[in-house]
Amino acid sequence: YKSGDISLAGGKVKLSLPPDFQYLDPANARKVLVDIFGNPPDAGTTDGMIVPKGINFMKDGGWTAVLQWKGEGYVKDDDFAKTDFNEMLSDLKKAYKAGSDERVREGYGKMELAAWAQQPHYDRTTHKLYYAKLFDVDGPEQQLNYDIRILGRHGHLEVSIMSPKSEMSDIEAKAPTILGMVDFTEGNR
Repeated sequence: YKSGDISLAGGKVKLSLPPDFQYLDPANARKVLVDIFGNPPDAGTTDGMIVPKGINFMKDGGWTAVLQWKGEGYVKDDDFAKTDFNEMLSDLKKAYKAGSDERVREGYGKMELAAWAQQPHYDRTTHKLYYAKLFDVDGPEQQLNYDIRILGRHGHLEVSIMSPKSEMSDIEAKAPTILGMVDFTEGNR
């Protein structure tokens, strides 16, 4: 675990972690996602994760905030005004269904997109896109992925907070704190 200030995306993004949060680098995040959570190896490709201090993945479960930098260039605010999110959901369901079928063939549990837990909305002031997806999985309750895309000058940082569905209200309450830890460096905002 690392704490304090962490540099990501070749110095484009800076994490400033308060004392009750820690960072796992990509190699250790991969251990959590693949070895502990039982995902296929390609699910372990990240730029790390933010976790609560003192978390015990083997015992507690809990939430994780997986970080992924996408250097896809500048995204205009107007792009979101034209997006049909119901059509997007339909397309995502088909893609996740194919991916889930492949997961099952490879001996992993299913992970099929069920619905929006929160329909996408874009905050023009902060340049952040928010949405949450619910997944049907092999387990007692649905999986929640609460996703935030933080747009920068040269790409965006994906923050995917993963937890059981029952923790949705807790995740919504924690999201501003987690987002407060992430900032683009000078010239990358």
